[in-house]
Amino acid sequence: MLEAAGGADVLGDTTQQSVMMSTELVLARAPEVIIELRYARGDTTAASDLRAWDALPSVPAVRHHRVFMLQGEEFVVPGPRVAAATERIARTLHPELFK
Repeated sequence: MLEAAGGADVLGDTTQQSVMMSTELVLARAPEVIIELRYARGDTTAASDLRAWDALPSVPAVRHHRVFMLQGEEFVVPGPRVAAATERIARTLHPELFK
C-alpha cells in the first residue's frame, strides 16, 4: 500500500518479516515522513503519542512536521477497503495532489 501511495519504506532493504523500531534505528534511517497506524478510530491518545516524536528533532520527518497518525481498521483487515486505506496514505504523503 505504501508504494502504491507513492511512498518508500525506509526498511525496504531488510529481509526480516518484522522489525522492532528502536530510537537508534529511526535516527539511522532518518525518514522524511513517519506514519503511525492505529487500528481503532477515535483513539484519544493519538495526539499525545505524536508529540513523543518531538524528542527526536534531528529526524527529518520530525524537523519538518511530517509525522502523522492514521486510524482505522482498513489498514489491517484485508478486503475492498484496502483501496481506501491506500488513498488515505497517498493523501497524507502527497496532499498537494488532492486539492
